[in-house]
Amino acid sequence: MSYVDPMGLIYALINFIRANEESELKSFRGKASWSAKRAIAESEPITSSCPRWLSLDKNDKTFSIIPARAKVVKDIFSFAKKGVSNTKIAETFNRHKVPAWKSDSLWTRDKVGWIARSSAVIGTFVPHVIEWKDGRQTRVPCPPIRRYYPAIISVDTFQQVQTGRLTSNWAGHGSINYILNQLAVCENCGSLMIISPSAPNGPSMICSASVAGTLAHYAPIAYGPVDAALRQGLSAIFTACDISAPGYGRSRRLSVAQNNVDRARRELLAVSLSSSHTDLLEEMRHTLYLLEQDLLDKADMYQHSATRKLEEKLSEAIGYLSTGRHDKKSSIAINKVMRIIFSKVIVGSETGYIDLYHEEGKTHRIDT
Repeated sequence: MSYVDPMGLIYALINFIRANEESELKSFRGKASWSAKRAIAESEPITSSCPRWLSLDKNDKTFSIIPARAKVVKDIFSFAKKGVSNTKIAETFNRHKVPAWKSDSLWTRDKVGWIARSSAVIGTFVPHVIEWKDGRQTRVPCPPIRRYYPAIISVDTFQQVQTGRLTSNWAGHGSINYILNQLAVCENCGSLMIISPSAPNGPSMICSASVAGTLAHYAPIAYGPVDAALRQGLSAIFTACDISAPGYGRSRRLSVAQNNVDRARRELLAVSLSSSHTDLLEEMRHTLYLLEQDLLDKADMYQHSATRKLEEKLSEAIGYLSTGRHDKKSSIAINKVMRIIFSKVIVGSETGYIDLYHEEGKTHRIDT
């Protein structure tokens, strides 16, 4: 029979309590320090570190722009607006021997991506504090400070690039279980909501515009209760959906065909009002006829295949919800069905209601 030293257990418990108290004290001191610094942030820099396209004059306490590096930043945003990936931008820079900002280094996807999502380019500084939990450090973001740095990219351009990032496949792998991905929008400004796993009170939904510093409202909404309420209420909503009704699902080919017909009709109308060339008009009418037939064919094909696929996706999502499955595969499946059925979702920070909007304006409401 082994002997357990009771005093050893007491000493271990005392050391654990002391370590926890020290962690809480360090967190408190860190927060207090940043609170004091924020008070002077609008008049002078509160830290000597800054983005690599800027330099700090310690005597004047002002930031100045490094022109050559600022041009690189502008080129990154110019490429990003056109939908060029981070990898392709880095390859282009390396191929044209654009100097990286560290000696003997090359441009990488990660370096380009950091710049493309950094709100410092529009002058916003996002401070972080170190919180201590169970003896471990965690960097926690604080509300952004706007107009802290000199801006080199317009707010409109920055917001356009961020929206592109959020609605693309490379929008961040930390949100794979976020079933409101590309659906939740801010109740204040309509910008996309993102999930922040390191928010002060745990995983939270935060307006992307406020995180970027383009707008001032920074009000994280705890994501756990929202997710739980959605998973509880969605099954009944999905079951009641009539997916055979027009409007559910989208077909890129069908949209392209419709756009071609609309454009041909506009062009024919414009020419018929300003031209008497009968040969040209006859040719345009024939082209329009062919495009309309193509649209009808695609619509007929889509009506049968799309409904069947939607039924399969809907059944799969309902199955995941009924079993309580909560992993990457099930979350993606539920999110896909939600994006087919709903145009947007708004979570009320004050009311706690989750409003799910259909394209035609009808809504479903879930209470958290």
